[in-house]
Amino acid sequence: MSFFEFPHTRTYDSDLGWLIKEVTRIADQYDTFIEYMNTHKVEYEELKTRVTALENEINSFEAEINQRFYTLDQELRTDIDNKIAQVVLQVNEKLQEVDIALRDLENKFNQFKTETRNIVIQYYNLGKAYTDFKIEELINSLPDLTTVYVYNPIKGHVTTLQEAINDLYDLGRPDGLTAREYDDLELTAAEYDALELTAIDYDLYGRKLLEDLGLIKNKWHYMYSPFTGEYVTLQTVISELADLHMSESGAITASEYDALELTAKDYDDLLISAYDYDWIAKSILI
Repeated sequence: MSFFEFPHTRTYDSDLGWLIKEVTRIADQYDTFIEYMNTHKVEYEELKTRVTALENEINSFEAEINQRFYTLDQELRTDIDNKIAQVVLQVNEKLQEVDIALRDLENKFNQFKTETRNIVIQYYNLGKAYTDFKIEELINSLPDLTTVYVYNPIKGHVTTLQEAINDLYDLGRPDGLTAREYDDLELTAAEYDALELTAIDYDLYGRKLLEDLGLIKNKWHYMYSPFTGEYVTLQTVISELADLHMSESGAITASEYDALELTAKDYDDLLISAYDYDWIAKSILI
């Protein structure tokens, strides 16, 4: 406190008296506080003891709750593990049942396949035996034809009549298909039936008809491309060769021509021939 803060700054005795009163008042308050503290010390200690007991009780309660939670968690985990194990066991049992059923079905199918194969082989052998018998019967019914000999104009010497007839017939069917050529096509019965060829057309013109249908590639009309190595038509190879020379001589691509944005009149005014356009259009237009 500064000098000027005293209530009687100009009267020394008055200031000293005021100061003594303030000191006395503060001392009385201090003594009262000490007395109060001494009076309530027992209550404070009792309160402290009760707080400590309450804290211990809370800690004990917390420990008990944690123990109960732990016990419940363990019981729940054990119950869940048992249920999962039970479900897994049931699933495995069902899978075993399914596996047994599949194996049984597979065995039945294999048995059915074997029985069907045996039946097919049996009927095939019966059909083959019947066909062989009929062929032999037909041959035996025409014994004289195999013993008549004639001059064969195709081979230039004497052969049996049947051989000469066969040679003359083959001469009239240059487009006929050989058995090997037909086998190489690997056609199924259904695919062949879908072609709707008559027996005479197949016999006389089989190769040409199948070539027209794209099933046979005539070696005189096809070759291996020197660019791709694929077996393609001669026209394809010729076009590839032309494209090669055009690219070197100055031919223009479609995208390059489009980029010029020429109108039909602009193009007509240039008086370019088809040959010049194919071979040197780039040097003319660009």
